[in-house]
Amino acid sequence: MQEITLELSKGFYDVYSMSKITAAQNKLKFLTPAQILLEMINYKSCIGYVILFSLGISIEELKAGLEDIIQEIPLSEDGPPIYSDGMSKALDVSLETAVSLGETKVDSGHFLVGILRTLELKEYSLLRKLGVSYSDVLNKLRNKGTIPGISGQNELQQTLEIEHEKMRFSEVIKSISPVFYLLFVTAVALGVGLFTGFFATSFAAFLFVIISWIISVSIHEYGHALVAYLFGDLSIFNKGYLTLNPLKYTNGVTSIIFPIIILAMGGIGLPGGAVYVNYSLIKSKRARSLVAFSGPAMQSLFIVFLLIIYNFLISRGLTETNQLFWSVFSFLLFLQVTSIFLNLLPIPPLDGFGILMPFLPAPILRMMNGLRGFTIMIIFIVFMTNNPVQMFFWRMIGLSLYFLGIDPDIAIEGLNVFQFWRSD
Repeated sequence: MQEITLELSKGFYDVYSMSKITAAQNKLKFLTPAQILLEMINYKSCIGYVILFSLGISIEELKAGLEDIIQEIPLSEDGPPIYSDGMSKALDVSLETAVSLGETKVDSGHFLVGILRTLELKEYSLLRKLGVSYSDVLNKLRNKGTIPGISGQNELQQTLEIEHEKMRFSEVIKSISPVFYLLFVTAVALGVGLFTGFFATSFAAFLFVIISWIISVSIHEYGHALVAYLFGDLSIFNKGYLTLNPLKYTNGVTSIIFPIIILAMGGIGLPGGAVYVNYSLIKSKRARSLVAFSGPAMQSLFIVFLLIIYNFLISRGLTETNQLFWSVFSFLLFLQVTSIFLNLLPIPPLDGFGILMPFLPAPILRMMNGLRGFTIMIIFIVFMTNNPVQMFFWRMIGLSLYFLGIDPDIAIEGLNVFQFWRSD
C-alpha cells in the first residue's frame, strides 16, 4: 500500500492504521475517506470524532451512509489496497490545513477539512447533507489550540465525559467478556478435577496452570485499565480494556506465546499483556504512578483469593488423591509471586519503572527509555547467571512463600508435574 509520508497525531495514526488493516482483511481494492471516517466513529478517542459529536449531527446516520459508500468499493484480486484518488487529495488538503494553522502534526480534524474541500467525494456530499460545513470544522480547529492531539484533549475529555456521565460501576461489571467467564469456569473445573482425582493427570495440571496464568494476566491489566479510567482516561472503556478479555490485552507473541514458552521451560512468571493509557488525560503525577502500581496490586488481590482457596481446602487434609492438586496449586502461587517481583523491577517498560517514571527528571528518563528494547535480554542475563541480584531475588521469593505458608519444595514438585512431557 502507498504510505503516508506525513507526521500524524497519535489518535489519527491509530485510526489510519486500523483502517488499513480492515481494508486489507476485507480484500478491498481501495482505501477511501469513508473507511477512515467509519474507523474515526468507532475509535472515538480522536479530535475528528469530537468535532462531529460537538456539531450535533446524527452519528448513526453518518455511520449508515459511510457503510453504504464502502459497500461500493471493488474487491482486490491481489495485493494490498491502494489510495483512491479522493483519498490522496483529502490527505494533501489535510497537510495544507495543518500547515496553515501552524500545527506540527496532522490530526483527524484536519482530515475532515480535507474531505470538505474535495467536492467530488461522496463523503463530502454525505457530510454536507448532515449539515457539516467546511467553515464549522475549521472554526472548531482554530478554537481547540495550537498543538493537535494535546491541546484538543480537553474537548475530547469533555465529550467522553458526556457519554460516560451516566455510566455506573455496575455497567462496567456488565461489560466483562464471556471469554473471561469461560476461562474462569474452565480453570475451576480443572481445579475440582485435580482436587477430587477425577482427572488428576499431568496434562490437566498443565492446562490448569496455563489457563489460570492467562486469567491472572487479564486481572493484572484490568487493574491498570480500571484505575486509568477512574483517574480520567475514559477512552479506556471504548478500547475494551474493562472487559477482562485477554485478547484485548495481548500484544501478539510477547503477551501470550513467549511467556507461556518461558513457563513451559520451567522458568518464571514473565509479565505479559499491555494496556495503552492516554496519560495526557491523567494530569496528576501521583495518579499516573498509581496506574502503574494498580496492576501488581490487583494481581496481589488475586494471590489473596488463591490463598483463601488454599487455606480452605487444606483444612480437608492432604491425601493421596489430592496430592497432585496441592503441588500444582503451590506452583501456580509461586508463579504469581515471581511475576509480581519481576514486574516491580525499575526497568522500562515494567511496572516498577512506571511507578517511578512520573517523578524522575528528564535526563534519567531518556537514559532509562533507551533500555526498553533490551528488557528481556537484561532479565535473561540476570536470571541465567550467578550474581548478587539473582541471589537476592530468589531469597525474597523464598521469604515471601514462607510468609504465605507455601512450601517451596511442594512448588517444585508442581513444576515437575506441570512439565508433563519430561515425565518418564
